[in-house]
Amino acid sequence: MSAQVSSQCDIEIAGFDPITTALQIVVHDGHCGTEADSVGEFLLGITFDPPIPDNPFTCMYQDGWAQLIFPLDFPGFDIGQGPDDILQSGDTILFSLNDVPFFGSGTAECWLDAMIDGTYYEDACVVLAITQINDSDNINGESGLGGFPYPDQNVWNNYVEFTLNEYNIFCDQPPSPYPDVVPEPDPCEDDLIFVPNAFTPNNDGKNDVFRPVHSGDCWLWYEFFVFNRWGKKVFKSDYPGDIWRGEINTKWGQRPGKTYCEDGVYFWIIRGQKRGDVWVELTGTVTLLR
Repeated sequence: MSAQVSSQCDIEIAGFDPITTALQIVVHDGHCGTEADSVGEFLLGITFDPPIPDNPFTCMYQDGWAQLIFPLDFPGFDIGQGPDDILQSGDTILFSLNDVPFFGSGTAECWLDAMIDGTYYEDACVVLAITQINDSDNINGESGLGGFPYPDQNVWNNYVEFTLNEYNIFCDQPPSPYPDVVPEPDPCEDDLIFVPNAFTPNNDGKNDVFRPVHSGDCWLWYEFFVFNRWGKKVFKSDYPGDIWRGEINTKWGQRPGKTYCEDGVYFWIIRGQKRGDVWVELTGTVTLLR
């Protein structure tokens, strides 16, 4: 890199989204500040690697960096964790730069323009770096007001170098700031429909009803018909949990009908729509034996 930025706390840029400006910061170790810290800020800097000729961004200093200062307790927007609003060991912070109240005017507007334009450069990468400002000794060993040592163990994780230009061969897309989401399994994805081919409605407690086996919660709408061999409809239901008892128009929850269907082969149809825009139309036969 063409420029150097000092770091005064073991902070890592864990992820950044140039489109939404979402930034995730992780503090691995160190005293980024104390309650008595007279500064309590951090700098968010950007530059280009390699430097671009005739740099048009006026917010970039002679060293090639444009810097934004973020207070740890900016009015209306808490960046720190806990009641002290101080970045310290164990903190993980995720926020969008666009949500910071002062973002979008003056230097911030130029900083954002440089970041967005540079993201799509083909021959240069954007370098994003975070630097903590507090009372510790600095990276060069010079004493600070607080008298505690420079704590950062890995300066290089303060940097992220990235591009969104697919033709840029010098760097990759930045790491995502969003936590990995493990999708919950969809019980309807593998919901198979099993339809028996025979039943014996003789009230012996064994195989007395006819019912398609499936998950009732997976249906957006559902129709189930049974016809006799002459094409007469003997049963209809729009409720996925309904059962047929071998009686004409007898539905779940009703008193048994008085008209029993005779033994024989019956034709059934299942139609409906399941979650995930899955359309169903099944047909088959079932044998009734009393």
